[in-house]
Amino acid sequence: MIIMKVLLAILIALCVTYFFLDRQLYFYGKNDFEIYHPLPINVKPQYWGYDLGNIGFVLVDNFDFVVVGKGTKYKSSELIVDEIIKYGFDKEKIVVTVSDSVRREYVATLQSKDRSEIHVSLDNQKDINEFSWIEIKGSDSYTKRIGLIRNYAQIAFVILIFVVGYLLIKRRIKYQLPNKLE
Repeated sequence: MIIMKVLLAILIALCVTYFFLDRQLYFYGKNDFEIYHPLPINVKPQYWGYDLGNIGFVLVDNFDFVVVGKGTKYKSSELIVDEIIKYGFDKEKIVVTVSDSVRREYVATLQSKDRSEIHVSLDNQKDINEFSWIEIKGSDSYTKRIGLIRNYAQIAFVILIFVVGYLLIKRRIKYQLPNKLE
């Protein structure tokens, strides 16, 4: 009985760990589940790997249209985004630091006044301190490490499900067998 309680506690801890790590990977676009609340103005971070053209990290809208990503060009500027360096957000807007092909940095501010259209404004500011930033450039080792731990938690969870199921079946057979002999 105590073994079952310990195994159930471990199952719950593994489940919580899995979802916590998946939530962390959400901000890098590498999460497994689409259950997390989108960023302000209904923008979602995604990672488009080899199966989607190997663009890398992108920010997309409700319709999966790329708002900021590699190759994105804006009418108001000559800028063609080569890389997303970092992004930050508050309740109303998202600020993204991007670079072009010659490594000049720009700051793109994404806002929506009527929730139906996202407005992007660009400037050359390099430092905006009012946001907590999520570093995209150079985060590959971090996201791989977190993803690996998340996957180990998932594998351990599945194995423990089978162990708990086996123990429950074994226990049920043990208590039902004497009743059938009578």
